[in-house]
Amino acid sequence: MSNFFQRLDTLELSLAGKVFDMTFESTLGSSAIVYLQIKTGAKKPILLGYQISSSAEPLLAEAFESPTITNGTTAITAYNLKRSSAITPTTLFYSDPTSVSGGTKIQTMVVTAGKGGGAVATEMGAWQLNINTSYVWKITNLTNQTTRVAGQIQFAEDYGTF
Repeated sequence: MSNFFQRLDTLELSLAGKVFDMTFESTLGSSAIVYLQIKTGAKKPILLGYQISSSAEPLLAEAFESPTITNGTTAITAYNLKRSSAITPTTLFYSDPTSVSGGTKIQTMVVTAGKGGGAVATEMGAWQLNINTSYVWKITNLTNQTTRVAGQIQFAEDYGTF
């Protein structure tokens, strides 16, 4: 894999079958919380970008590393961006972890929205996650109205040494 001054090239990684995309969605009732579990495997993933959107109401999204957690059982599939590739990720995603507490808060985002209008919070960059570690996104509806939440995570595995 060539790179320019040790910079990862997302296009090259995608063409090599090393970039994956995962999407999720949920309906959040009044002041409700939904959790998304990211469970890394033997390969150290790097999050290339992610976003969380709301159909109408503001959200609080918090990311935690190594919380106490009962693992989720409902898997969310991550797809290889190179559709002809047979490579599958070791990083797993679950929509229903329970008994989530503690951990190190590593990021907080507010997805601002208002009546009749949605909003998106996007992060582009490179979060390198640890191997064999659980991470949780805690997404909280900040109002007493129901809203639809959607999210996307794009990540790479087996990208070399950095």
